[in-house]
Amino acid sequence: PHTGRVKDVIYDHTNDLIYSIGCNCIEIWSNNKYNQYEPKRRDVQSTWGHVHKLTIDSCKEQGSTLSSDLLCLSTYHIEQGTILFAGGVDGRIHSWNIHRSKRMTDSKNEDSIKTLDFKPSINPMNNIVAAHDGRVNKIIVCQKFNNTLFSIGHDGAIIGFNIEITKTVSEKGVKESIQLNNRNVVYATTSKDGLLELCSAVDNTSTVPNLRLLATCLIYEDTERAILAVGTSSGHVFLVETNRQNHTVDSKNIDIDNVCDCLNILLLNDFVLSLRGNPTVHCLSCINVTKNHEKTLERNERGISNKKKTVRAKLAIGHSDGVTFWDVNITSRKD
Repeated sequence: PHTGRVKDVIYDHTNDLIYSIGCNCIEIWSNNKYNQYEPKRRDVQSTWGHVHKLTIDSCKEQGSTLSSDLLCLSTYHIEQGTILFAGGVDGRIHSWNIHRSKRMTDSKNEDSIKTLDFKPSINPMNNIVAAHDGRVNKIIVCQKFNNTLFSIGHDGAIIGFNIEITKTVSEKGVKESIQLNNRNVVYATTSKDGLLELCSAVDNTSTVPNLRLLATCLIYEDTERAILAVGTSSGHVFLVETNRQNHTVDSKNIDIDNVCDCLNILLLNDFVLSLRGNPTVHCLSCINVTKNHEKTLERNERGISNKKKTVRAKLAIGHSDGVTFWDVNITSRKD
């Protein structure tokens, strides 16, 4: 199916599918145990085969053309299946609804054939979100942390979206649709002193170009916060914490005025790494994550015991000069 470079691959554990991305199309692969033409056989070795193609059509109203190459993938799991997100060179995020339908070949037969229903219940051309000024390089979905989608791009922006699901009941059943509502945007840049910092869109008036953000990975998430690692084209790797309530951490808090349920994006100042030689960071992976919750600290001035949460992780950094490993130990307090 692919005739050129494959830019991203992701596994959908809900539907047991693999999505691969190249140019302006997404190829979908299924395990043969769910092949729609042959029942599951115990004597046949499991293999993966191509079953469908998703494409980006030309639409002037939405600003998409056949040259709107796709670059990255992410999935969001819902009751009816999976929402597949894709980011492209045009700065936009596209989405499809992917789900399976089940069909029994014989009511007496324990084995059923699962067929794929790839008629998207979401029209992708009606679910295009303009996100970045330039390439969308990575998308991450945090389901535990209030169903939030984060994207990074060549424009130096880290954007947080709130994922909202709408259910429509009809004679055919329940249909789920999705919307991405922008909650916050911050830009990674360097100060006059050469230090990495985050600034809001209003404050982003520096003559210094924003850093190109190429890679990111999720380190930790729960219902209160998410911690991400971000890599740049200039050899920086830094951590950000996002939350919807105030935490006492060593960070620079960027928030939005007059917005309900605002999403805070915080730069963890103690966790900014500059790689020797300033190599381009191409990929990030988090391994060996451990967390330690609710350790009692000294009582504060109000006589109330503080609590702290500690996250320890090892970060693998793939860059143009090789691989570097970084151990991080992040602590936040909670009254």
